Amino acid sequence: MNLRPLLLLALCGACTAPPSRALPARDGGCGDFTGPPSLELGTPEAGFTPLQDGTVVGVEGDGDGGVVLTLALRAHQVELLEAAVVFTLADPAGMRAVSAPALYPVFTSVGAGCVAAGVRAGPFAADVLVDRLAWLSAQLTDRDGRVAWARQRVRGGVLDGDGGQAPMEPPDGGTP
Repeated sequence: MNLRPLLLLALCGACTAPPSRALPARDGGCGDFTGPPSLELGTPEAGFTPLQDGTVVGVEGDGDGGVVLTLALRAHQVELLEAAVVFTLADPAGMRAVSAPALYPVFTSVGAGCVAAGVRAGPFAADVLVDRLAWLSAQLTDRDGRVAWARQRVRGGVLDGDGGQAPMEPPDGGTP
């Protein structure tokens, strides 16, 4: 009697499960890399407050007639070392869009995600955002080439005469 098939069957019973398809955790990684990358836009209040449709975002003059936004980002499932973020503002009709140079924000681990607060995006032309609704998009590309993006409709504040933000008065007298 040939015992070889029984011996192989017994040995295979002791085999371990196949390795996970997840990428190994890395220094500067945010997540276990088992799911798709994701990115959220927010404001830096309380570290990260998600933007809602039509949220008024703070704008500051850049000294050259443009504006800079102060934002927060929350990322999941991305390698954050050398992660580049490009911000784009577009008018609601999609007739005009402007992008800012790529940034390399510093993220810190917060819960299951990573947050970068106080990210200064811009400069953008003031007429695309100031006292208007606009689409704000962010695209994060990590050093491994994974891409995550977020898009939210925001309203820019109004610049005062000194280039700072003045309170915005809604055109209909209601809340912004």
